[in-house]
Amino acid sequence: MVPFPSNPDETNGDGPEPDSSKAPPHPLNAAVAMSILILPVMLAGWVLSFSPFEDLVSRDGKPFLADFICFYIAGECVSENELDRLYDDNWAHDRSSQLVPKLSEGMNLPFRYPPLFAAIASPLSWVSFPVACVLFLILQFGCIIGAVLWWRRDLPELQQVGKKTLLLACIGFPLTMESLMGGQLSPFTLLILSSTILLLRRNKSVAAGAVLGLVMLKPNVALLFILGVLLRYPKALLGLILSGCVMLGATLFSTGTQTLQTYIQLGTELASRPWQTGAPVWKVHGLQPYVEMIVGQHSKLITLLLGVACILATVFFWRQNKLSSADGFSLLLIINGLFGMYVPIYDLLLFLPVLFLQADELSRRENSETGQQWQLTTRESLPAFALLITLGPHLSQSLMVQTGIQLYSLVLLMAVVWTGVGTSRQTESTADQTLPFSLQSR
Repeated sequence: MVPFPSNPDETNGDGPEPDSSKAPPHPLNAAVAMSILILPVMLAGWVLSFSPFEDLVSRDGKPFLADFICFYIAGECVSENELDRLYDDNWAHDRSSQLVPKLSEGMNLPFRYPPLFAAIASPLSWVSFPVACVLFLILQFGCIIGAVLWWRRDLPELQQVGKKTLLLACIGFPLTMESLMGGQLSPFTLLILSSTILLLRRNKSVAAGAVLGLVMLKPNVALLFILGVLLRYPKALLGLILSGCVMLGATLFSTGTQTLQTYIQLGTELASRPWQTGAPVWKVHGLQPYVEMIVGQHSKLITLLLGVACILATVFFWRQNKLSSADGFSLLLIINGLFGMYVPIYDLLLFLPVLFLQADELSRRENSETGQQWQLTTRESLPAFALLITLGPHLSQSLMVQTGIQLYSLVLLMAVVWTGVGTSRQTESTADQTLPFSLQSR
């Protein structure tokens, strides 16, 4: 077990000194320790996969920071004013092979993002591909570190954890490593959603909406979360509209009307026909495969509608003060990850704030005389819940390869329902016991 620092020097003087003789173990202790222990193992495995280090291709034919190559090529299209090639899959494949000659023949990473993202990525294409990879990796680290430090500053319970310890654990968090190694945008999305939640907790709805609008650069990753935020905080819509207008103007200025029309047409075609996922099937999570087993056709749409229903229920109880802010945001993130139409493993990184919120909410409840009727986690369940979030996706993938069954999302859903129902009943029972006898008998 990796102990948490217990003196002001180790916490850099910005967190209260815990009393180790009275305080119970921190609920995230096990998850933090596991992440720190896993970090060197995953890092070593990733580095060794490129041996004998003759090029930027791993043994299975994937380039360094795999998905980044499509961002680099898209940036080239904007920089060289060849926008007609931006969504040309054949050209992208040929250009990828030029950049990385030993790229696997079956490795095809077409650009599927809004044209504005290509414009934003264009400065990276001004340098060589290896240098651009390093710069992109630095940006990913910056997003992770920025998000974690902001969470730690705003949540008192996280200040019980040494700053360096927390940062090391969050970088070693297996889903963080998955995102970093794959050259994914998930660290950027994590920073956007974290900033949105933290601004909303400060009652800055318009600013939060403006920040949330940035997630439209990867619009499929947070549709249900956006819906939940707008229903719970209607003023955020103003910021979202302002952000959208700025992004639309920037798109038209940088890439023109025709490129935007091509993107809309491509998105419509992909939404209206069966499509191949960008990740291997064993790396795809969410409940959509289970829905497909039951209903067959239109499973993605039905899964999304089920997610909408869950979002509506969450917001309803949240507005009735049956849910705390921490539980409300946690449920939005979990529902978004469970009921998305396409949930690759690296997008499960967005569950990381759930652990921060739940640890802080647990401390708040224990220091308060009042509590909500429904609780996502308890002192007893949070350590196991944190380990489920930390280790569950990769363990489930290993089982998926052997059995064809992806259990993680189903187990996570059951854990949320089981704990929530149990704490709700316990709270109601406690409330009944505190009533006067004359009221209980009525």
